[in-house]
Amino acid sequence: MRPWLPVLLILLLVGWSLGALAQSAELRLDLERQRLALNETLVARLIADGGLKGEPDLRRLEQDFEVLERSHAEQMRIINGTISRLRVWTLVLAPRHPGVIEIAPITLGAARTEPRRVEVVEAGARRDAEPGAPPLARVEAEVETAAPYVQQALVYRVAILLRERPLQAALSAPLAEGAIVEPLGEDRSSRAVVDGVEYTRVERRYLLIPQHSGALRVEGPRLDVIFAAAPRPGALYRDFPSLSGFGAGGGERRLVERAETLTLQVRARPDAAAEPWLPASAVRLREDWAETPPRAVVGEPLTRVLTLEVEGASATQLPELVLPEVEGAQRYPGRPRVEDGLAAGEVRASARHEIALIPTRPGPLHLPEVRLVWWDLVNDRPREAVIPARTLEVAPAPGAPLPSRPASAAVAETVAGDEPVATDEGGRGSAGAGPWPWVALVLGLGWAATLIWLWWRRRAGGEAPVAPPSASVDLGAARARVEAACRANDPRAARAALLDWGRARWGASAPGGPVELGRRLGRPGLGATLAALERALYAPTGEPWDGAGCWARLAPALTDASTETARATPLAPLYPGAG
Repeated sequence: MRPWLPVLLILLLVGWSLGALAQSAELRLDLERQRLALNETLVARLIADGGLKGEPDLRRLEQDFEVLERSHAEQMRIINGTISRLRVWTLVLAPRHPGVIEIAPITLGAARTEPRRVEVVEAGARRDAEPGAPPLARVEAEVETAAPYVQQALVYRVAILLRERPLQAALSAPLAEGAIVEPLGEDRSSRAVVDGVEYTRVERRYLLIPQHSGALRVEGPRLDVIFAAAPRPGALYRDFPSLSGFGAGGGERRLVERAETLTLQVRARPDAAAEPWLPASAVRLREDWAETPPRAVVGEPLTRVLTLEVEGASATQLPELVLPEVEGAQRYPGRPRVEDGLAAGEVRASARHEIALIPTRPGPLHLPEVRLVWWDLVNDRPREAVIPARTLEVAPAPGAPLPSRPASAAVAETVAGDEPVATDEGGRGSAGAGPWPWVALVLGLGWAATLIWLWWRRRAGGEAPVAPPSASVDLGAARARVEAACRANDPRAARAALLDWGRARWGASAPGGPVELGRRLGRPGLGATLAALERALYAPTGEPWDGAGCWARLAPALTDASTETARATPLAPLYPGAG
């Protein structure tokens, strides 16, 4: 006997067994029922016998039905020594449209099911066949306008009406290609009577913002709800009682309700609209101060608060306010605090801008107007919100010398009248001025004699020595205090010490703030360093401050300035008359 003959017989036997197994493989589709309403669900079981592998192709089925649930189970049986395996897919289906639906064959590998037919009737027709039975659930949707502008914020409302308390309920979100759809606020519950039937009404709201002009189709959300119901007789699980827990059989009734699909005609932005585009029903722009009325002092911060309130727009649509530069003050705007919400059934948003202003010089401080252009949806026209310009009077810093009045002004006041009149406490005028004119005459002659003497000394002995500047505040001590505050990372102490150093360096003409001092020193990058110090102190949101880094850039500038001051101060000559 040839050695390869047994191997050939074994291969033939295995091939015959596999062929017989493939021929015994079967795929069938069992349906819970053949007729249902559009708002009801259909439970289908796909059963595979034998050795079929893989997953079934449901693409043709999903053209007519939405697969709400899908589960899979396997079962093994041994009968008279014969092993049989079953794979079962349980599908919960919701019809997409009414009519007679032909379920095309479902394939799994080489196997396929037989075509099946299901009749789907309108939900109203089913209720007409069951008089006295109002619907258990209803879903309604509405939007405030059918012709919005592009990027206009809309409130899309969905109302769910439930006649009985459900065991389970889930609502999908509306779908709109070419629009932003976001949940808005919390659900609201109430009682409502519709067609003489009392329902529990649950309202859910969405923010809908069209992004393009033209037709916008908003597909209504789907409500998937399960109510308690008596078990329905049927043979769905007749062959496999262990699988009866799958699907919506037993004591439950599952319904699927859909809201109506809405089509909006979105209008383009009007030609008269300005940039940025802000469609709203109302806009308010107001100004507040941390201290009322605001008190402006050189070097001291005051906080200006600008609040933008908009009805009919979301927070993401609020534009940035254009804040003009303020001459004579350093400006440190903080990050806006934005709020979003719903009030009186309308979208509302607000933005609070806090700006710290630090005056750098005394006198009038002019704040330019703040203007925002928006589109009025109520009257369909452009409008403006304006904060008018205003002027604050800035007082000098505490301890700073007041600006001297020119002598010409004093003389002008003296000669303003033809004949000066003195007024006593009782308000009576007096023609006699007493001895004071004679005293003034003597003092004037003495002042003239002093001037003549100084002129003669200068001609005789050269220029008089210039007196050194007052050293009430020592530059070295002031510089040491700046260094100590920076190394301690104390921005407030650093600012105070730096201003003391400036007064010691320049006296009455000292800068009013660190930023101005940095410009006076004239070193590149120093202004930005001192601006960071101011932001750490006065920006509404605050900023971290690097004291060591600030001192590293300040030290060379303060050292050079102190050296220049020492060189510029001449010593008094020991012998003024020597020459």
